[in-house]
Amino acid sequence: MTNWKPIEEEIRHKVLVTNNIDGRNSMGNMSHIWVAILVQYDTGPDKAGWITFDEADRKIWGLTHYAEIPK
Repeated sequence: MTNWKPIEEEIRHKVLVTNNIDGRNSMGNMSHIWVAILVQYDTGPDKAGWITFDEADRKIWGLTHYAEIPK
């Protein structure tokens, strides 16, 4: 089981992130999960908060929790 923690500071290593800790897909599994290598705080006027970017360089915003990736 993954131990999710609130994002409280910038993260500069590979982690799992979510913007909806309670989100579930039709199979009941957790959804809204991404692998991030940088989580930073965006103070932009539109959607301030914790963000990362996907492989297509699209902003994923509203991040709330992260989990370390098991080794």
